[in-house]
Formats: sequence, structure tokens, C-alpha cells
Amino acid sequence: MTKQNVLNILIGLALLIAIGVLFYTSLPRKEKEVELPKEIEKLETREPERVKVSEIDELIAKLNDPSPEVRGDAALALGKKKDRSAVRPLIGKLRDTNKVVQAKVIYALTDIGDKSAVPALLETMYERNADIREDAAFAVRIIGDKSAVPALIKALKNRDPSIRENAAFALEGLGDKSAIPALSEALEDENMYVCKAAKVAIAAIKHRESEGGGK
Repeated sequence: MTKQNVLNILIGLALLIAIGVLFYTSLPRKEKEVELPKEIEKLETREPERVKVSEIDELIAKLNDPSPEVRGDAALALGKKKDRSAVRPLIGKLRDTNKVVQAKVIYALTDIGDKSAVPALLETMYERNADIREDAAFAVRIIGDKSAVPALIKALKNRDPSIRENAAFALEGLGDKSAIPALSEALEDENMYVCKAAKVAIAAIKHRESEGGGK
């Protein structure tokens, strides 16, 4: 076989290979569908979630409503819920310009019973309105935080007799025997109502102590 014949054969094979490649690439192809993971499909089809405002948040927002009635009702509702997240917003409304709202805020804090409200309630015992002062003293008494005792003892020396009386009333409820010396001094108070409140407080504290419930 001559070199020319070999060359012709190689050229022929090369042509056949080229034709085969062209034929294969010209055939229609069915593309394979790529399946998305189910988690991604759910993300694509799921509607955006709406931010849900809790009932507590709605009531807290109403504490700033222009209507005193709405503010007061919101405060009472928060008290019934007894949710501690409402304590700070309620404390902020102890200075409400409406006295009815103030009273309802105090009732709410009393219902919740969180001791973190006591410092603010002690300050409220010095409000100008006598009813608000009395409500605040009642709240301190009911919540029962004995850390309030020093402040209440100091209040027994206030020049306003109603504040002194309220302090004795609150100390009676707390039942801390460390208050007895100051209450004993209050027995000599010029105001008969302060004297009576101090006398009742001393008796209550001593009774509690005899039963093992005093400090």
C-alpha cells in the first residue's frame, strides 16, 4: 500500500468522524427539569407573614389615647391581664393629668403586684390629690414589698397629716417590726387619725410577730 493510499484512508476516516459529530450535535435534546427542594418551593408560594400586634401591646398603646376614658379602661384591662411587661408603661402614666386615669393606673399596678412599681407608688403618695395619695399607699400595702419600710417611716414625719396616716396604714400591711419605734412615736401625733392608724399598725405587727409572721 502506497503512502498516498494510507493518506486517503486517514482523510476518509476524519471526514466520517466529523460527519458523525455534526449529526449528533444536530439532534434535538430534551432538557432535564431541575426540581426545587420542597423547602424552597414553600418559601416561594408562602404569603408574607403579617406582624401580629398582641393584645397587651394594643392596650399599652391605648394608654396614650386622647380620651381619658380609653386610657383608664386600658389601664384596668392591663391590670386584669397581670402581664409584667405592662408595669413600666403603667408607671409612666402615674402622672396622668386626669385623676380618674391616675387612680385606675394605681389599681392596675396593684392587681399586677410587681415590686418594681413600689418606688414610683411611694412617690405618688406625695401627690396633691388626697385620694390619689391614699390609693398609692393602699397599693404599697397590698404589693407588700418590705423594702418600702424606710421610706414609709420617713413619711410618718411629713407635715401633711394625711401622708402620715397613709404611711402608718401601709406599714400596718407590711407588718415589719422595725417600724414599731417610729409608729410608737406617731402615737403622740397631734392628729387623731394618725394616732389611730399608728395604734392599729402596732397592734397588727405585734399580732403577726406573735404568730411567727413578722420580720
